[in-house]
Amino acid sequence: MSLEAFYTLTRFAHFIAAMLMCGMSMFAVIVSHGRFRVLLQDALKKSIIFSAVITIITTFCWMIAQSGLMGDGWEDALNMDIWQGVLGTTFGQIWRWEILSAVGLFAVLFIRPITLKLYLILGFSVIILGLHAFIGHAAMHEGWLGIAHQTNQFIHLISCAYWFGGLWPFLICIQFLRSKEQLKAGLETQIVVSMKRYSQLGHIAVICVLITGIINSLILLPGWPFTSTLSEYQSWLWLKIALVGLMVLLALTNRYWVVPRLQQQGQINYLIINSWAELLLGTIAILAVAIFATYQPV
Repeated sequence: MSLEAFYTLTRFAHFIAAMLMCGMSMFAVIVSHGRFRVLLQDALKKSIIFSAVITIITTFCWMIAQSGLMGDGWEDALNMDIWQGVLGTTFGQIWRWEILSAVGLFAVLFIRPITLKLYLILGFSVIILGLHAFIGHAAMHEGWLGIAHQTNQFIHLISCAYWFGGLWPFLICIQFLRSKEQLKAGLETQIVVSMKRYSQLGHIAVICVLITGIINSLILLPGWPFTSTLSEYQSWLWLKIALVGLMVLLALTNRYWVVPRLQQQGQINYLIINSWAELLLGTIAILAVAIFATYQPV
């Protein structure tokens, strides 16, 4: 595998894992309601820990890839002199905190009380994702424009994480809702309330994703979307926009068409299919970002 491909794959896996970790943690400790919260946290525990482990691994893989790209390829990827050089760059100043956060996240995995563990994982996931607002394209500008761009990118990342990462626990809620044992236990209302909370906050998250995404594009591409040329960066950007547009369409269909008719036969299957489709589209969108973020924004 080429170093460039490894770098892109690392970016992709890192963002998928970090966003799932963040979104699932938010759902588990903030969105879930009543006694159902305990059941959901137990159901999500392995998925959240797995996402955390992948996030930790890819944090170091990202540093390896960055060192190799800064040096002469794979032979310099683990060269400590090159690592020191990378850590001295603007990227490295931020990535030091990313590595420290990954180490802290690893320590948290050994904490036993599940609720405390999930709160700490949520905190570290927000930090790990948030630090990305201070590197890459978001760090291109200085002064008030730079601060505005980085703040905008932070909101964009956390909103994406809530929307995308929350889809998996939302699907688990549907499975609980179909369980006769949970209905007998009187948890149906608490499950529905949890799903409604996710949907209500999801409206805000989706709006934030769309607005901050447009602002990012306008900052990075002056004159966009009315530019006369179509670069590789812009082609991938338009693909991402199309995928997010389809996700919004599915989310609106779920909220305003499927859910009000949920008692009708077969509607819950539509909800499951549409939610899986959202997850798939979101995954492809993140892959597109992992690719076009390596291009110069022109």
